[in-house]
Amino acid sequence: GQLLTPIHAVKVEHDELMKVQDKMIADGILPDDIRSGNSTAVYDSLGEDCYYLQYGITLDGLPMAGIGEPDIAAPDGVNAVPSSVEVIVSEQGILFLYTQGIFKADAVGTVSVIPIEEAAQIIAEQYGGLILPGECVCDRIWLEYLFVQAPGSEYDAMVGTLVPYWCFRIRQSDEDGVKNTAERINAITGENFLYD
Repeated sequence: GQLLTPIHAVKVEHDELMKVQDKMIADGILPDDIRSGNSTAVYDSLGEDCYYLQYGITLDGLPMAGIGEPDIAAPDGVNAVPSSVEVIVSEQGILFLYTQGIFKADAVGTVSVIPIEEAAQIIAEQYGGLILPGECVCDRIWLEYLFVQAPGSEYDAMVGTLVPYWCFRIRQSDEDGVKNTAERINAITGENFLYD
C-alpha cells in the first residue's frame, strides 16, 4: 500500500506569515485579485499560528522520488514528476492541501532489480574517465520509484509508469561551493535515466 512519510514539520507564527504574504503581494507573486483588494488572502483573517507539513510517499515499502532530493535530470521530451503532499493546518483545520505526482496504478507487476553493486559499477565507469574541476563523491545510494510520464502525454495528465531506479547522490565541490546532483540507474535495465 501507499504510506505518507513525514519530511518536514514547521510551526509558522502568524506575524511572520503576514510579513511573507505582504512581500509576495508587493512582489506580484500572489494572484491579481488579492493584490487589487478584490479578494482576501487566506491568512488575513486567521490571526493564529499554523503548521506547514510536508510528506513523501512510500509505495510497498519503497520511497517515490520526491521533494528535497537532487534534481531529476531527464532526457528531452520526458517528464519525471516528484511525488509529495504538502499541508498547512491551524486550529481551524486544513487551510491548504497540495499534492504532486499522485496517480492511479492501472497495472501492478513484479520485476527483478539489478544488484546495487552492478549499478555502482555503471556509475564508476561513467565517471571513471572524467576530469572534474573539484572533488566528486557519491555520499548516498538508495532505491526509489520514479514516475516517468508516457511520451507525448500532457504534463498534467499523469499517465506513465512507475520504474524502480537506483539513485546515487553525487556531492560536487569546487571553487563555487558544494552542489548535490543525482545519477539514476534503471534498476531493471541498468540504463542511466538521463540517457534512456
